[in-house]
Amino acid sequence: SMSPRPTLVCGTGYGRAYLRAVRALPDACVPVVILARGSERSRAVDSREGLPLFRHLDQVPPEVDLACVAIPSTAHDLMPSLLERGIDVLSDHPVSAAALVGCLEEAARQGRTFHVNAHFGLLEAPSAFVEACRTMARETDPLFVDVLTTDRLLYAAFDVLTNALGPVTSLSALEQEVAEDPVRSLRAEVGGVPATLLVQSSRRVDGGVLRDGSPAYMADLRIAVRFPMGALTLLSLAGPVVWTWSFSPSVGRGEELTPRTVYAGVSATALARQRDAANRSALEALLAEAAGGPRPPEQDPEHLIAVSRAWDAVGAACAW
Repeated sequence: SMSPRPTLVCGTGYGRAYLRAVRALPDACVPVVILARGSERSRAVDSREGLPLFRHLDQVPPEVDLACVAIPSTAHDLMPSLLERGIDVLSDHPVSAAALVGCLEEAARQGRTFHVNAHFGLLEAPSAFVEACRTMARETDPLFVDVLTTDRLLYAAFDVLTNALGPVTSLSALEQEVAEDPVRSLRAEVGGVPATLLVQSSRRVDGGVLRDGSPAYMADLRIAVRFPMGALTLLSLAGPVVWTWSFSPSVGRGEELTPRTVYAGVSATALARQRDAANRSALEALLAEAAGGPRPPEQDPEHLIAVSRAWDAVGAACAW
């Protein structure tokens, strides 16, 4: 068997989750170095993890051939440099379309593997929603899509929607009633189906930013797809996923109006376990393709570019 691949983790915020993923696969990869800007938090992680912390790519030992990158998207010019050095890259989301195309081209030039971990789409509730939505859409055309989410989860929302129905296009922001309102409303199409999006910004009026997991967020991700006979709804990242019948005489009477649970939902603790499992499976998928296996469907360049373009379009429409 091959020896574990020496791995670099970039970033010490969400990077810690990738460190857990790398450590959970000791036969496949081993963390050797952390690359970060050297903030106080980085140094604390460094001393806790017992790994050298570097601030510049040229300090990274030459044997490193795998990297997990969880840094702000403004710093994504690092990724082509990693690929150029012959390093396979698993990038956290979001990734802008320009950065994505640059990385895919560099990976192709170097014969390396580049994946984006949209993460939330790999969780059980969104996966169950996608599967149920595809099944329904084969039987009958969806009529309308309704999304409530936050700017932090928007990329993942587009990943889930694109998997469920097709690319998110024709995005345009509607006029805000009140300039300070943190919620933006947008029109779009998902796989050609009309959609509305309500997106809560993490930027506060005082110039601050809501922290990850702040109770001030109104929702994480809620998606409802309306079909002629009823609606399929993902109520949150933890679930549940529910089918509800439309209240109309055409549906029939009695029992049929009982909602059907597609996925029952889980506790916060179970969701945290799912998130760790999702990161591990994203890393395993990268390792499998790098070892000569097939490209997983969620890493199809067309899919990735569609998701990144939609994310870019909202940024442009909302001037984020």
